[in-house]
Amino acid sequence: SAELSPTFRSFDSEHETQNTNPVVNQIPGIIDSKTGFTNISGGNLAVAFKDAKGRNLVAVVVGSTFDARFTDVQTISGSITNSEALPENLVK
Repeated sequence: SAELSPTFRSFDSEHETQNTNPVVNQIPGIIDSKTGFTNISGGNLAVAFKDAKGRNLVAVVVGSTFDARFTDVQTISGSITNSEALPENLVK
């Protein structure tokens, strides 16, 4: 399960991080996520997660809005996680 503010240790000190993905704990099977935003590309979010069959999948949203990137990824990952009909040729 992903943590909202994990602490990690570098070579010489301890660091507190802040997760900027507010839906990180709402995506079933989440492995990792990466947020991003620029004025040119808009809101971006990549999420790695396991589906109901235990397959590792990645959903990527680009060109969304700052806030909608999170609901966009929830919609995609929820559709995939709840689908038994995902074509095998899409999962490699």
